[in-house]
Amino acid sequence: LADGLLTISGHGGLCKRTLNTAGTATWTAGNIILAEGSVLNNLGTFDVRVDGGLSGAGTFSNMGELLKSVGSGVTAFSVTFNNAGLVDARGGTLGFTSYTQTAGEIRLNGGAVSCPLLDIQGGMVTGSGTISGGVINRGQVTPGLAAEPIGILEVRGNYVQPATADAGGPYAVDEGGGRELAGSVSESAGGLKIEIGGLLAGTDFDQLNVVG
Repeated sequence: LADGLLTISGHGGLCKRTLNTAGTATWTAGNIILAEGSVLNNLGTFDVRVDGGLSGAGTFSNMGELLKSVGSGVTAFSVTFNNAGLVDARGGTLGFTSYTQTAGEIRLNGGAVSCPLLDIQGGMVTGSGTISGGVINRGQVTPGLAAEPIGILEVRGNYVQPATADAGGPYAVDEGGGRELAGSVSESAGGLKIEIGGLLAGTDFDQLNVVG
């Protein structure tokens, strides 16, 4: 569907098919099933205006913008979900059973996010609100938004920001008992950016609260 309009207003789905949306898709009612390896690739705007469910043995890949603009309840993505674009939770809760982000951004912008584990391999986590589930951060977590730079993110699960070091080469012990490990060391880690402008939490400086 190239540069067009798509409205999903009832129950439907795909079976062994791939759908590419490059225009604006609006989901207003019903549930969606991605069956038997079906793939939905969003390259444009996918506007969620329903508290419904997208489920099945398929994959939703977002390379554009996925936003939940309407609804105070949960919209559940019970499929493999890959993000390299923008996921914008503006209301209610975006729920995921599987979430992997390699680039782009997941933004809490008035809404919440739930997932057993947000696997942030790249890109950013921004905004203010609650993430119900664990987070592994290899990208960057930045509480707050451009319009409201001071923010509070709460993670109701485990928060892991990994770092690795790999040293290779020969290992030797000299006569005095000293040890030498030749080679190189490489490190990789996620980032946490906190803005500090005063002493009052949530007003003068950002917070990342982890309730694991």
